[in-house]
Amino acid sequence: MNTDTSTMAEQLAKPSRSQQMVLDVLIAAHNNRTGALTAGDIRERLERIHAPRRFDKGWVTGRLDELRDKGAVEQSEETRFNPLTRKSSHLWFIPAQQSRLCA
Repeated sequence: MNTDTSTMAEQLAKPSRSQQMVLDVLIAAHNNRTGALTAGDIRERLERIHAPRRFDKGWVTGRLDELRDKGAVEQSEETRFNPLTRKSSHLWFIPAQQSRLCA
């Protein structure tokens, strides 16, 4: 039995494949200086990258919540209004302390 807690901690911190897909979109936005994205923005980018696959916004939001719990992403208090849906959405971004993800 492996009792090395650092290995266990690394495994817990490593994103799953689906989390990594969402994280990759945010990393690209960070590197391109696009800024923070809404869950809808992330969904649209995932669908372009993985066409013809479709992504549910709830699936994206679930992955973002998981990544937030791991400290890999943050949700801004700021919101962006979408004139088409007439709703405001929170913005997601890579926090400064996680900039090593973008290297």
